[in-house]
Amino acid sequence: MLTGRVGPGLGYATGLIRAQRLQFRVALGVDIYPGTLNVYMADEWRVPESALVIQSYDSGRSMFLVPCTIRGTAAWIMRPFIMEFRGFPHPRSVIELVSEVKLRDAHDLADGDVVEVHVER
Repeated sequence: MLTGRVGPGLGYATGLIRAQRLQFRVALGVDIYPGTLNVYMADEWRVPESALVIQSYDSGRSMFLVPCTIRGTAAWIMRPFIMEFRGFPHPRSVIELVSEVKLRDAHDLADGDVVEVHVER
């Protein structure tokens, strides 16, 4: 289980998800809401070897996906390659969650709220 606080994003994920909507659908079998829920944790989190990979012709858009749940809702931790390998644009202590729904609205979350993310193994 990962614990952290909801925080603001940088706005990059919306365009990335929209540009790769078909790839998400093929990899996950669902349509992903075009945005992420950012969770700021005290410690770094690294992608496990079992992660799904979405490859892109643009290496800055390739990403790892790790299944998880947040407050009972199915989600995935989305970690762009550049973030995993270079710690940019967020530090590795930030995880970005994607889901079929806008998680902030589905669970009435605001910046600063504490959340638990259960990572599937």
